[in-house]
Amino acid sequence: MIVGIYQLNGRIEAFSLKEKRQIVKSLIQKIQNKYHISIAETGVQDNLQQVEIGIAIVSNNKPMIEKSAQQVLSFIEAHYEVEIFDWDFEFIYFDN
Repeated sequence: MIVGIYQLNGRIEAFSLKEKRQIVKSLIQKIQNKYHISIAETGVQDNLQQVEIGIAIVSNNKPMIEKSAQQVLSFIEAHYEVEIFDWDFEFIYFDN
């Protein structure tokens, strides 16, 4: 089993924390529904212009994890006004 852990950091256009939370909540829900992965806002929740999102993808195939992560990134860039400035990842391998 392989777990791909991704951390996305970006900038978002919002005029209030309430608006930011609505945008991020919508983004997270749509990604969960479309890709069936674990995703959550993980930091800088009180910063109006920044967003930090954590993503976890489990598979037995590293290329499949990378492909799913790239699809999520492309989806965010295509459907949301988020400027992604950092995309960090790590893979954890579990052997039986």
